[in-house]
Amino acid sequence: MPFVVENHRRTISIETAEITEFSYTVEGIHEKIKARITESLDKDNDWPFYWEVSHDYDAFPDKPTSLMSPSSRNGRTFDEAYESMRAYLQNMTPHLRLNEQY
Repeated sequence: MPFVVENHRRTISIETAEITEFSYTVEGIHEKIKARITESLDKDNDWPFYWEVSHDYDAFPDKPTSLMSPSSRNGRTFDEAYESMRAYLQNMTPHLRLNEQY
């Protein structure tokens, strides 16, 4: 499991959401990994926290269909979303693909 270091964090507010942006260094990966957690300010949302990462990774680079994409990117709390995002980062391999949705 690679070592993950959070280099930068900032929070910005817009009319409908609060966004916390991160920059990470992941052991064995030369690119900086960016991530963000968006909190929807819609009070009717039971899962208001959504996280995303700038890169997906191949768990098994010899298999063309091994691109790892998180099965769940939502959380009920900031901490829940953060821990889920960190777990994803800690499993990254050096075989990255840019997340086109980021």
